[in-house]
Amino acid sequence: AREIRESQDLIAAEITRSRRYHHPLSVLVFQLNKQSNKEAKKGYSTLENDMRERFAVAKISQILSDLARNTDVILRDKSGFFVIICPETDANKIFVLAERIVAAVDESLNVVIGWGSATFPDEALTFDDLLQTARKRLEKQNLILEKNVKIYSGNQIRGNVYIGEGTILERGVNITGSDNHPVKIGKNVLIKGVSYLYGSIVDNNAYIEHCIFYYSHVK
Repeated sequence: AREIRESQDLIAAEITRSRRYHHPLSVLVFQLNKQSNKEAKKGYSTLENDMRERFAVAKISQILSDLARNTDVILRDKSGFFVIICPETDANKIFVLAERIVAAVDESLNVVIGWGSATFPDEALTFDDLLQTARKRLEKQNLILEKNVKIYSGNQIRGNVYIGEGTILERGVNITGSDNHPVKIGKNVLIKGVSYLYGSIVDNNAYIEHCIFYYSHVK
């Protein structure tokens, strides 16, 4: 991955090309979700945790390289974020790529990464504004996973979300929480089919299939 500050000419060229030909371009930002991975650090020394985190970062870089297209540009910034510039990519396509990367990192390392995205020209017109928008979306995420949670690829999880131990989210699940209305899912819950949860609470051992819940308490 290149450093952002050393890639300004390349970045400018991609933005200029998208603007000239009126084509979409998306910026995708990734970072290790430190809060949701803190359980994995217990029982290790500070040095061991530092080595484990360095290994995870290197592995994530490899996964990004494997899954990105030849036309995508993979960057790192001084804050430790991974940034992917994806030409010819709209908001729907960037979501598919992001979820593939999240699933690959989870399968390979059993760690959670957060992500945010922004798309030119719908959401911003310059690279700096795209990056800022994507980072703000990433920072708003607060995903906490307990042990033995299984999340199938293709699901969408956004915002302030807690998922309890042993819960399974099969394909087609869309979960959105906010600071005022977080989503809290209890232990050993199974959610499957095309299901949507917004700002809801789900009790332990619940079964949900093909349902939509807005600001609900599912017992």
